[in-house]
Amino acid sequence: MNLEIMRSMCDEMLLALLGNVELQEKWWASQNKYFNNRTPNEVWLDKPTSVFGYLNSMCSGDYS
Repeated sequence: MNLEIMRSMCDEMLLALLGNVELQEKWWASQNKYFNNRTPNEVWLDKPTSVFGYLNSMCSGDYS
């Protein structure tokens, strides 16, 4: 999948989960325990599919 499309899909999932763009931007820049306290922006640079998969699982209700 094209990275630009994947990032756009991530932003759409975040908007659905968080409700507004300000929180969406904060999420990308905040440390996340799931990513070993790295920010999603940092993880995106190394492994964008990991961020996409995490958000997809949050939207589907698979909180494992």
